[in-house]
Amino acid sequence: MKTKVDESIVGYVVKKEADRFLIVSSVADSNNEYSATWVLSSEEVKIGQLVEVFIEGGEIKASDPGQATSKKIILREIKVGESSNQEASKVLENVLLQHTELEVPVVKELAYSKDSKEWSVTLFDKKDANKIEISIKLKD
Repeated sequence: MKTKVDESIVGYVVKKEADRFLIVSSVADSNNEYSATWVLSSEEVKIGQLVEVFIEGGEIKASDPGQATSKKIILREIKVGESSNQEASKVLENVLLQHTELEVPVVKELAYSKDSKEWSVTLFDKKDANKIEISIKLKD
């Protein structure tokens, strides 16, 4: 079974394998759910990046997570509101690489406070029925 999607999907690259990566939507839908899709691609992406993926044929194979092939990938800027010494994608990459126990990591929050010079990252595992959140604070 396949699901038709809009022209593209936007989300964070949360895992990566040889020829595919896992993208999880950056915003919850109306049911407070985050979509996750394994994307087959020859383009180079890095864990922590925010990307827009245009899906080949506009279809995602129905599984959990879904599966699709990319037609085109555009890197998007991660907006955190205030400037930091570190790139947001690098901060997120480091956090995700420290939490490999999460099967399908969802980035609920990625923020930077200029006042406290601190990053705030909140994750949870989409596969965990309890949706227990992990909150991490990192000094800039």
